[in-house]
Amino acid sequence: MENEFVPGPYSLRPPFYEGEVEEGFVILDAPSHGHMASIIWLMEEDRLAETPRNSLQQEATARLLAAAPDLYEALLIAKEYLDEILRSDSYSLQQINAALDKVKGKDAKRT
Repeated sequence: MENEFVPGPYSLRPPFYEGEVEEGFVILDAPSHGHMASIIWLMEEDRLAETPRNSLQQEATARLLAAAPDLYEALLIAKEYLDEILRSDSYSLQQINAALDKVKGKDAKRT
């Protein structure tokens, strides 16, 4: 299957504005497409806290997005292997196929 998404690897970097690092978000980059997305890194409640800190949930989300191309390739490899040893109606293959359908924009739970 030809990938329709920007090929990885993706990486996270701090944003720069006029030579200064901007606080509160990170940039998702790819080799062929810089600044694909800005990801909020510092939620409002954290920014207003006595000691500002990065929102742990937002950090985890940013890392998950950066890992997406690698996870996709690993899922394709796992599916190829499991197709040979499991029944097509197995829960594992159903979950893999649902995730791959989501990548292709074919998921049933689109909002």
